[in-house]
Amino acid sequence: MCTFSLLRAPWDDSPAGLALPGWRVVFNRDERRARQLGLPPVAQDYDGVRAVHPVDPDGGGTWLAATSAGLVFALLNEIQVPSRLAATSVVSRGLVIPRLLSARSLEEVEARLDQYSADRHRPFRLMAVSDRAVVQMVHTGSGSLLTRHAASARLIRTSSSLEPAETQRRRTALFDQVVPVPSVAAQDRFHAHRWPQAPEASVLMTRADARTVSVTVVDVFAHGVRLAYRPLPDGIADVTELARAA
Repeated sequence: MCTFSLLRAPWDDSPAGLALPGWRVVFNRDERRARQLGLPPVAQDYDGVRAVHPVDPDGGGTWLAATSAGLVFALLNEIQVPSRLAATSVVSRGLVIPRLLSARSLEEVEARLDQYSADRHRPFRLMAVSDRAVVQMVHTGSGSLLTRHAASARLIRTSSSLEPAETQRRRTALFDQVVPVPSVAAQDRFHAHRWPQAPEASVLMTRADARTVSVTVVDVFAHGVRLAYRPLPDGIADVTELARAA
């Protein structure tokens, strides 16, 4: 249950005195209320690559990361299907991203994923983004599909455990309406949107058993990467900047 959006320059915005990134990812993390809240981002080295990401205290991994190689990773849960895995055999999906953070290029990420066995994970969709392209891995629980796409100006991926097909349709239509062209302000409005009559299907969602627990923004510049993690409802953004490797 999450919403991911990616926008790339040129931007429709022209704010005075504000340096705009080459591209930008925003990620709403939706979680069950019974789960522990995510921990603030940590920055550390992965075999010489610097990475920053928030931490899931339940699984020990993460759902979003940015690296000094200019890569951004995001993980969305996919629709649950009956699983033959015993509960004790399941490996947290949050551990997928940390295995990729030492990669220095999207080609290296793609090669690793091509050899990666996701059989012990519940279904997920992984997005790996660079300056030039996006690699996507969808694991259904019974198999995985790896695809590569050229850079596009606008991209959205979203998932929900409640009426998944209809919720995806509504959120995608809203994205097309609110963000018809790349705009930082419009992207922020989209990720803060809530339908008064349908909060359970909203991008900023809330229902009895789950809610949007954080919004994370990653701005990618030619010289560096900035990750701003904001827990909800009233958290202050925790901002970390990384220089990009030459």
